[in-house]
Amino acid sequence: MTEHSAEDGFTLVELLIGLVVSTVIMSGLTAVLASAFGTGPDDARARVNAASDLGLATTLFPRDVASASAVDPGRTCAVGATTPIVTFVLAVDDVLVTWGTDGKVLRRTECGAGAAQSSTVMEDLVERPSLTCLDARWEREQRCSTARTIALHLRTRWTDATVTGVRRTP
Repeated sequence: MTEHSAEDGFTLVELLIGLVVSTVIMSGLTAVLASAFGTGPDDARARVNAASDLGLATTLFPRDVASASAVDPGRTCAVGATTPIVTFVLAVDDVLVTWGTDGKVLRRTECGAGAAQSSTVMEDLVERPSLTCLDARWEREQRCSTARTIALHLRTRWTDATVTGVRRTP
C-alpha cells in the first residue's frame, strides 16, 4: 500500500474558497451574456406577446378574407381613433369587419346588428401595416374590391410578417 502525505489533495478551506471565486466569476459572466443577447425578463415577455399576437392575426385575417362577400373601401366600422386599413363585408347578415390601427395597435372591429365590437389583435407596431391586393392573375390591384388574394404586412419590434388570405368569391 502507498501512503498519502499531507500534501495530497486540497483542504476544505481551499475548496470553499475555490467555489466562492468560481461562483462570483460565473454570475458576472452570466449577467454580461444575458444583457448582450437581450434575454431579460421584459424582452422575453415582449417576444412571447409578439408571437401570440402574430398567431391571433394569422388566425383571424385569413378567416375574414375567406368569408368576405365584398371588400368595400368606402364603408367602415372603425371605432374611436382607429384608422381603417381594409373593410370586409361578410356574407353572413351583412356584417362589416374593419381592420385598422390605433397608434401602435392593430385592431379588428366587427359591426353588425347595430353594435360594434373592437378587439386588439397586435400591439407594438413599428409602422402602419400595409395592404397588398392581387387579382386572379396575380396582378396588383389598387382598391381591393375584386382582389382574390389580400396580404397584410405587419412590422413590430420583434416580428416582420405578412398575413395572407384568399377570398372564395372575388
